[in-house]
Amino acid sequence: CACAAAGLPACAAITGKSDMPAVPSEAIRLSDGKLVIDLTQVPALAAAGGAAKLVTPGTDNKICILRTAEDQFEAFVNRCTHGGREIDYRHGESKLRCVSFGHSEFDLEGRKLAGPAKGNLTRLAVTRTGDSLQIAV
Repeated sequence: CACAAAGLPACAAITGKSDMPAVPSEAIRLSDGKLVIDLTQVPALAAAGGAAKLVTPGTDNKICILRTAEDQFEAFVNRCTHGGREIDYRHGESKLRCVSFGHSEFDLEGRKLAGPAKGNLTRLAVTRTGDSLQIAV
């Protein structure tokens, strides 16, 4: 890929898709208006700093899930408010960043920090019970 030669990871700026791993479909179910994620089936969320993405079953709604600390999870609609491209989690920087060339940045509450984004990200309520994560959709 020409993007790799230019130092761009996996052509994310061209495709609009992050390199975040996907939540396996068998780890997702819908229950009472909530997405229920079986954390035992999502290695990407096993430790703080992990992140994963998914598409809500039966829709085209994209969601990203972050494990920001040992007992802290966050979820956002995975679309930048500038051009709708996916976002990446930058754990070491404690922020989210759009994969487009403009690279809008957001804090871990979804508030716009910089870039051409038109507003904040949509944050989703998350609850953890044991090995189960519930996300209000």
